[in-house]
Amino acid sequence: MEAQKDEDKKNSQLDGTDCPVCSDGIVSYIDDGNKKFWGCGECGNVWFSEKDLHKSVLNKKN
Repeated sequence: MEAQKDEDKKNSQLDGTDCPVCSDGIVSYIDDGNKKFWGCGECGNVWFSEKDLHKSVLNKKN
């Protein structure tokens, strides 16, 4: 299965990252045709911008 990509995403390195909220899940980029977002299938948390997801990842590391 190939990762979903669009022009706004620009090959994000955050797709496949460990979830910064629950640490058990994996963050995936979702494009369901209506909305585009990053989400964790384990805890259900979502990020509607790559910038917000990046901030969450950085905050988790600190």
